[in-house]
Amino acid sequence: MRYYEICPETAFLHGIWTEHEAPSVLPHNYEAHLLDPIDRWAKLVATYRELAPEEEVFLQRFSPVVLKSLSEREETDMFRVPILGSPSREPDLHLYSPSLREAVERQGLASNMDFYFVSVLEGETLKPYWAVRYERSLWRPCLRPLTYYRLVGKIDYDEHELLGLQYREVSDTTRDGFNVYRRRGALLVLDKQKIGECTFFRVLDEEDAPLVVREDVVEQWWEWGIEGFGLEEVVVE
Repeated sequence: MRYYEICPETAFLHGIWTEHEAPSVLPHNYEAHLLDPIDRWAKLVATYRELAPEEEVFLQRFSPVVLKSLSEREETDMFRVPILGSPSREPDLHLYSPSLREAVERQGLASNMDFYFVSVLEGETLKPYWAVRYERSLWRPCLRPLTYYRLVGKIDYDEHELLGLQYREVSDTTRDGFNVYRRRGALLVLDKQKIGECTFFRVLDEEDAPLVVREDVVEQWWEWGIEGFGLEEVVVE
């Protein structure tokens, strides 16, 4: 059976706190001097790692959030939100519409996800969405390290030149001990043995950590009217 990479529309993090103020105590083990509260919130939702208890409290305290859409579509059931303001490249944050959340729940795929209510500003209209936190079991290090993929290095900022965007790249960044690669526009090629029977997962060792789903999952989405995203066929070998 085929697999597809989901290519969502884009929203961005010019967020607005709608109910709460920034905390006086920052989350545990965090690069607080580089990130404002909404960036920290997004990074915690998007990360693959387990959260400390105080980080989970932080997520609950700082929702809902408002984000702005870059999509020209009238209806979009999924967004990607690039994570900025960090000294290393983080996976994108995903937003699901209420319909897409209902779909993955009906398919039994949501047991390893947490959802945080947000609003997305589309034109002059605020629409409800859910920011998705994928638990570690949904992150698969299954990319085949082909020669045309580039090993990604850590972006290491010089504190004295941060405002001038001076940085250097050093090749020591991993995710959970796995090297991370950049495709540079190439097809996504995955290792069949490492995927196993998984039908829905994010690729841990690719820079953007794309969401990959099996075709039967996508076909049900279409039947239920889920739309507003592109598909790229994935090579599995």
